[in-house]
Amino acid sequence: MTLSTLDWALAYQKNGFAVYPLVPGDRIPLKGSHGYKDATRDPERAKEWWGQHPAYNIGLSLVDRGILVLDIDRGHASGSDGVATIAAQYEKGMERLPDDTYIEHTPRGGLHYFLSYPKDLHITANTNLFASNGEDTGVDYNALGVPVSPSQRSGGQYKPVEGRKLAGIRAAPNWVLAAIQSQNRPNVNFGAFGRRKTWAGKLLDEMVAGAESGQRNSYLTRIAGKLFASTADPESIWAIMQEVNAAHVDPPLPDKELAGIFTSIAKRETRKGQLNGRN
Repeated sequence: MTLSTLDWALAYQKNGFAVYPLVPGDRIPLKGSHGYKDATRDPERAKEWWGQHPAYNIGLSLVDRGILVLDIDRGHASGSDGVATIAAQYEKGMERLPDDTYIEHTPRGGLHYFLSYPKDLHITANTNLFASNGEDTGVDYNALGVPVSPSQRSGGQYKPVEGRKLAGIRAAPNWVLAAIQSQNRPNVNFGAFGRRKTWAGKLLDEMVAGAESGQRNSYLTRIAGKLFASTADPESIWAIMQEVNAAHVDPPLPDKELAGIFTSIAKRETRKGQLNGRN
C-alpha cells in the first residue's frame, strides 16, 4: 500500500517531529510562510496542508530536537564529491559515520545523514564543511529544517535507506561537531590580542584540545586535577567534566568511569588539604 504525503506527515508527527509544507517539487517554503518556524505537531493542521494539497513537499523541523542533517553530495552537477571529502577524514583516522543512523537518499544521488548533537552547541546551517580555502567540499549541514520522504525535487525523490528508522538517530561523531564549531568560530585573529596567556586560558585551551581513545583517562584525570586546583566547587567541577567528556573526548567515557576519575581526584585533593592543614 502506497502512503500519501498526509500519511507521511502524520507519521512524522507521531514520532515527535514538527512538520511544515514546502513548494511542490522544491525545497523552498510556501510563499508567505516561514518554513521551519511554521512547523507543527498538530495533526489537524497537517490535514489542512496535505489533505487539501497532496503535492506539497514535507519539511521536517530539526531546530528543537538537537538533530542535524549532514548533506553529502554524490555525482553532483557542480563536480563536488562529498563522499571523497568524508573518506579523506577517515584516512586521517576519524571514526566512521554511524551506518545504523537514519539516512535518506536525496533526489540528486546524495545522502542525508541524520545525527543527534548536544543542544547547547546551537548549530544552525552552513555549506562546504571541512573546506580549508573556500573550496566546494560537497558536504553541508542543516540543523533547522530539511525536506524529507516522500518529497520530490529535480525529478527525483527523498527516500529512506532500506532498514533505517527515524527513531534510530545516532550521535554525531566528535570530529564532525568540532568541524562545525570551527567553521562557525568568529572571524577574528585569535592570536593578535598581545596578552600573556593566563593559567585559566591555558586550562581552557587544554580542555578544548580534547583526547581520543587511548588518552581519555589520563586527559580527564589531568583536567580534573587542574579544576580542583582552581578551588571551584565540586559541583561545578563535575558539571564541567561532564561537558568536556561529551564534547571533547572521542568517544566519551562512560559516566561510571568519569565518576571514578572525579571521585579519585576529589579524594586526593582532600588528603592534600588535610596535610596542608597540619603544617
